[in-house]
Amino acid sequence: MRYLRAYFGRRSGIRRKVRWAVLAFIFTLSATPLTTQAQAPYRWVAKDGKTHYSDQPPPPSESRDVQQKKLGVGSVIETGGPSYGARQAARKMPLTLYTSDNCKENCKIARDFLNRRGAPFSEIILRTPEDAAAFKQATGIEELIVPVLQAGSKSKKGFEDQAWGNFLDASGYPRSQGKVQSTAQTPAR
Repeated sequence: MRYLRAYFGRRSGIRRKVRWAVLAFIFTLSATPLTTQAQAPYRWVAKDGKTHYSDQPPPPSESRDVQQKKLGVGSVIETGGPSYGARQAARKMPLTLYTSDNCKENCKIARDFLNRRGAPFSEIILRTPEDAAAFKQATGIEELIVPVLQAGSKSKKGFEDQAWGNFLDASGYPRSQGKVQSTAQTPAR
């Protein structure tokens, strides 16, 4: 306690510095508006045919086709979804998860694994003999054991997290923790 009294004592000047810092902070805070209102952007075509965008209205003599754009909820940039690396891998080696209606637990675990990994995939649910034939032709796998993960032309049957992780690594998918939802579909006939 004696140390604190000596440190913050009248002679140290610390109190004065803290007081001035607090006053400067309050002054800065009061001089800065707490809310900023974004101006609606303007879009117009000048006489030379060039399109201009600005937060200031255009000069009336030099513009035609003036539009004032309203920014609302629909103007939000979506930052969720797959990472850049995952989108690049999906472009080169798209993922397809094959499941069936009677595959409950293993297919759910496989789906959750892909979502945790942040790997975008489409899911095809095998329901008919035609679906099975298309599955065999697409994957080259004769037996109908699901789940099956296909990346490009390569396939991995049966779920095992380490093997699927290595398979995704080899296919160029990054180890991200993004949340991606699958696109479940029944194959087109």
